[in-house]
Amino acid sequence: MKKCFDAEIKYKMDENHPDRKCVKNWRKNRVFKYKDTYSFASYHPLYESEEEMREFIASDLKLVAGGGYNADHIYDVQIRIRPVHYKIESHGKSRVFETLDEASSFADMILRQTRIVVAVEKTYRKVTHKYTGCIK
Repeated sequence: MKKCFDAEIKYKMDENHPDRKCVKNWRKNRVFKYKDTYSFASYHPLYESEEEMREFIASDLKLVAGGGYNADHIYDVQIRIRPVHYKIESHGKSRVFETLDEASSFADMILRQTRIVVAVEKTYRKVTHKYTGCIK
């Protein structure tokens, strides 16, 4: 079973940033963005709680934004980490699952019982992305 998060960092880099020369049109106070998705296996010994997972994500995003060395040359950092949930709709009813594994198992069960392809939505609090089809 996996726990997934979508994460984004917004930051500014100073004139001593190691990647500054590689950035076209660099100027002071320019805001940069980077997004990534993180998946954690439930059995991972280093990240047992959601708080530990979030701490790792924030640290990793800062490291990436800092050029892979450290976060010494980034400032005005804003990090957004959202857990990914999966919503399954079938027969006019819906259920929300925390992991894709749980959603996939449920979708496969519905498919075996009804032979109806179900819609699976990757959801956040108010944002929804729809995927329709057979989940394997």
